[in-house]
Amino acid sequence: MAPVPYTARNYALCDKCHDVNNSILADQSFTYHSKHIVADGAACSVCHDSHGIVNGNVINNSHLINFDLSVVGPSSSNVLRYDSTGPRTGTCYLTCHGKDHNPLSYK
Repeated sequence: MAPVPYTARNYALCDKCHDVNNSILADQSFTYHSKHIVADGAACSVCHDSHGIVNGNVINNSHLINFDLSVVGPSSSNVLRYDSTGPRTGTCYLTCHGKDHNPLSYK
């Protein structure tokens, strides 16, 4: 998938429910939102499914995490999952942007 440059127009749909400039790009909910969106050109849909997740749960599908398999793949241990570990913290098991997250935790 080609990078999606950040412009207000490209993220207008997301901005209907989220304050993209003052929350998402300010890294209020996830420390690396701005890096992924602005620097890496990752669309929100690379990680989030705005339509929800069938059989999802609050542990491994919280925040509507549902990876786009054309961009994100399993980690080197063949796990593809995001675990929420509390407010603004989580753990990713995946391969994306050339990096193996097996796992990668953030705060």
